[in-house]
Amino acid sequence: MRRLFLFALIALLPSLAAAQDKEGKKVEPLAVVDLKRTDPVSYDKEIEPIFYKKCITCHSGSVKEGKLDMATYEGLAKGGRRGVAFIPAKGSESLVYKLVHKEMKPYMPPKGEEPITPQELALLKLWIDQGAKAPSGVREAPKVVVSLPPANVVPVRAVAVSPDKKLVAGSRGNQIHIYDAKAGKDGKDVAFVRTLIDPEAKVDGKEVKAAHVSLVESMAWSPTANCSSRAASSKSTCGIRKTASSSTRSPASPTTSSPSPSRSTASCSPPAAACPPATAK
Repeated sequence: MRRLFLFALIALLPSLAAAQDKEGKKVEPLAVVDLKRTDPVSYDKEIEPIFYKKCITCHSGSVKEGKLDMATYEGLAKGGRRGVAFIPAKGSESLVYKLVHKEMKPYMPPKGEEPITPQELALLKLWIDQGAKAPSGVREAPKVVVSLPPANVVPVRAVAVSPDKKLVAGSRGNQIHIYDAKAGKDGKDVAFVRTLIDPEAKVDGKEVKAAHVSLVESMAWSPTANCSSRAASSKSTCGIRKTASSSTRSPASPTTSSPSPSRSTASCSPPAAACPPATAK
């Protein structure tokens, strides 16, 4: 009986020894830093940025490792499959602290990811020790700034054929070109008709001679568009509506899609071509 007890004790020794990784190398816990501060730690200004930089990829949206959502304070407070993430006023006993401190497996962030720093760890512990207070206000979404693509970045990401199959709209970078598809018969090249210009497309107040500020990702012709070659060479205008979240179409124009926080109406470059409205988003 005594011998059996000794065997069981020997079997438990590896789990009682210092933490080791899969390769058998000793994993030292992160150094403990004394911040020497008494002012409150702000979740939205100091803790959340750490989570967004080091944890959010694997713990948010459709990917929630361990069923832990760290995208919001509420999700963090709810905890995951291993239980609650933190215990207010008990930083050293909190699960999230133990994992990032590398005193409990699975170590976080995982091997190969950017590790948390001793200063960040100390800040996290102090926040929990202070009661793990919730955000003091609404988190401001980062401002989206759309800039012009480099001059040498001109991918063709969208092509749209008019309903009557007489015209072809093709995007190249942030430009939209209209071609006469009928001219391409008998082995001849497709004839260029017009380039669409959005007069309201601007960057830093300066006009951009293009159909859109950013890359045009997709396009569609309006079913009511006048697609005849005669109309394409006339001085009629075409409208392009752009929106950041949805596609809107104006009558008689192709619709484009690409990221943009602005909303504007464009016309074909003079002499204007009759083309379906394009919507960019």
